[in-house]
Amino acid sequence: MGKRKKGATVQKTVRKPGSAIRPKGAFARLIEWAGRRIWLVATALFALSFAVRLLLSFWSGPMVQIVYPDETRFFDIARSLAENGEILVRGIPASFQKILYPLLITPAFLVSGDQIAQMDIIRTINCLLVSSTVFPVLMLAKRLTPNRTVALAALLVTVTLPDMAYSATLMSESLYMPLCLWLFYFASCALSEQEQIKRLIYFAALGFAAYLVYFTKEIGAAFVVAACLLLVFDTIRSNRWQGPRRARDQNTLPAQTQNKLPPRDQNALSALAQNAFSALALLAAFFGAFLVLKLTLFQGMGNTYALDTNDHLALSALSSPSVFLYLAYSAIVLSIAAILSFYAAPALLTAYGYGSMDESNKKTFLFTALSFLVMAGAIAYTLSIREDLGEPIPRLHMRFFAPLVIPLMIQCLDFLFSKNNPMSGKPFSKAFIAAVAVFCAAAIALIPSGSSTGYLMDHFTLKAAYAVESFMFPVGPFTVNTLFMLFKIFLVALAVLCIYLVVRKKKAVPVIAMLLCSVLLINAFDNFMSYTSIRRLKTADFSMSGAYDPDATHLELAFSAEAKEFAYDIVGALVSTNERLRSLGGTAIVFMHPELAPYTDTYLDQRAFPVQPGELYALAVLNGGQVRLADQPVWEGNRYNSNYLNLNTWKRGLLTADYIVTLSTPEESHPFLNVEIVYENWPFAILRNLDPSVIHIEL
Repeated sequence: MGKRKKGATVQKTVRKPGSAIRPKGAFARLIEWAGRRIWLVATALFALSFAVRLLLSFWSGPMVQIVYPDETRFFDIARSLAENGEILVRGIPASFQKILYPLLITPAFLVSGDQIAQMDIIRTINCLLVSSTVFPVLMLAKRLTPNRTVALAALLVTVTLPDMAYSATLMSESLYMPLCLWLFYFASCALSEQEQIKRLIYFAALGFAAYLVYFTKEIGAAFVVAACLLLVFDTIRSNRWQGPRRARDQNTLPAQTQNKLPPRDQNALSALAQNAFSALALLAAFFGAFLVLKLTLFQGMGNTYALDTNDHLALSALSSPSVFLYLAYSAIVLSIAAILSFYAAPALLTAYGYGSMDESNKKTFLFTALSFLVMAGAIAYTLSIREDLGEPIPRLHMRFFAPLVIPLMIQCLDFLFSKNNPMSGKPFSKAFIAAVAVFCAAAIALIPSGSSTGYLMDHFTLKAAYAVESFMFPVGPFTVNTLFMLFKIFLVALAVLCIYLVVRKKKAVPVIAMLLCSVLLINAFDNFMSYTSIRRLKTADFSMSGAYDPDATHLELAFSAEAKEFAYDIVGALVSTNERLRSLGGTAIVFMHPELAPYTDTYLDQRAFPVQPGELYALAVLNGGQVRLADQPVWEGNRYNSNYLNLNTWKRGLLTADYIVTLSTPEESHPFLNVEIVYENWPFAILRNLDPSVIHIEL
């Protein structure tokens, strides 16, 4: 049984050149069933992502500010908009204009007066926002490829992206991600539309979407620049009426037609006019929205980034050739890190398959690539040369690049699954092999000194929050993060293997499946590290907590139930303290241990002004133990040296202090004189300042 008779012919299944290799079996039928119900699958993934992200957000601990000054701005502006309709940070009028995210979480302060309930509502809004990313991703995938398997894979990658862990924070990335994907959808529509009226409508929608991103984060302007550059490039590429080419064409025409405009010139003029009108629609929508808000809500306000102490927009920063060199170096490092954080394969595969794309997909890829390059340059100019100049590795701000991985992933998978791939049979070019080799060498060179550069919130895709050698197992001189980075570089080799199998018409499905599984594995690890790192920052880094162990590993601290319980005890005590502070009225300063700043900044009213203990002591020493609030000069310092938006905020906005909120524990007594205790709730106390214009400190 099962044996073939001797001499019997075997009927072979011959695959036509370029046809897709379809996997068989139950899994293939499941994929086919899901593909036919793609919107149902997307909705189910949205609901699942929302539920899981919300549970992880609660698991990560109480909602507090752990990123300064970003979360301080967003939270305080949302609270002040709800309370009095003003844009205030620490009770002081602010010129910060990226307030779309604060506007969306403002209802949390209107719905409930319970502070803990307010934070839970913000969690819910965040999880809804990041999970909604699946819908623009699906629409973008349907626009870029008819292959439903590609759309399903893109949805799976999207819902597992580690950047969705921002939903457990007060960062605007929860809104930035879905807005960017809507922007890419409108860009794809605009770049593929042939009918002029619809094209103009789509470009206007793209301009408005770009402004919404800009209304959320300043980097949104990069998309407008990228779109304009693409239109210029497309016009140049379509330009067939340049001098030498026109002369050559005219010489090949009959004499009676040499003075007439060739058809290709007419097409070039048509492309020029079409792109010019498209650019006008794009810029009109962007700057129209910009001017409306600038003349109303933001009237009289300057640019926040130009007004701060670093002046992120001033050309004066480019003061020497060395700064120019560091600018270029930073842009290159950011680009390499971003490609690596994109799992390497999508960028490499899509670039290699560029020649096999249709015209609209080529334009979408170019828009993504230009956005990537403009972002790298903008970050290097506004941040790296001002904050990291001279550092071997600049901070890796991968959170700005995160949304760009999705369109690259869609086009990468479309290239791999293409039924009629014109690249089939073509050998690797020497330029491509050299580019891959240079990229791998540069990425490996960056690992020893740069794999853990940056703060936790700079990137969740290059996990580098805590490089703890004993994270899971001893690894000698290497950290687990370094080994994991090397695993990401392994994906480069996997991507090259995929290309080889596709172009040589070999069975690539197992390797493609391995590539997807590797991406999902990386996402799972990065999600795990992200949420444990957030939980540790929120709950476990209190030296004053009895549960704190300085010798504990990252996992032991993050999973400490005692530390989380202590954090919620702190929140409960602060909520009660804040209610009493409200009933007392007046203004107060908050003199607090730095470890508790995220909690006091979040759960105490804006009438409570935080101060730096060290600075207050220094002022007291200079003035014989007295700090007269009205007489203090503005301190001109770098706000990035402080946990607070600006060290002088409390002095500019506070002329009198009726109360002082401080710690009151046996281990840490307060240093204030001429005060009386009016309220105690471990570990906090409210002191009445008997001379509100002066703070008396025991030296």
